[in-house]
Amino acid sequence: MNMQPPYQAPYPPQQVYDYEFDDAQNATIASAALWARVLGVVMIVVGVASLLNCNVITLIINLIVGVNLLGGGSSLSMVVSTQGNDIAHMMQAIGKLGSAFKTRVIATLIGLVLICLFFAVVFVLAIAGAASSR
Repeated sequence: MNMQPPYQAPYPPQQVYDYEFDDAQNATIASAALWARVLGVVMIVVGVASLLNCNVITLIINLIVGVNLLGGGSSLSMVVSTQGNDIAHMMQAIGKLGSAFKTRVIATLIGLVLICLFFAVVFVLAIAGAASSR
């Protein structure tokens, strides 16, 4: 006799919400969509320009952030331009924008740790150099 419980998905099924943002809310969302897409393009251009300095890490980070910002902006535009799926599109936009923010924060924290390590090594080497010159 099989005593295993029935299979359950690791997440609850997607709920359908019947909500539409009003015109004023759509104007705010459309503005955020525009600026998210503009920033996404700027991030991609800055990333590609970083190749002039052979900085592949900056390219990768800016491409990831830029693509997620473009996707988030597109999902926000879908909130404004469609009917019947505002909440689903909004949740998709928030997920993509959250990925962009998370990528940027992680990259910044790694950069700060590396800078601190660099200065710690320089400090230790300076102390060792001063001690050995006596």
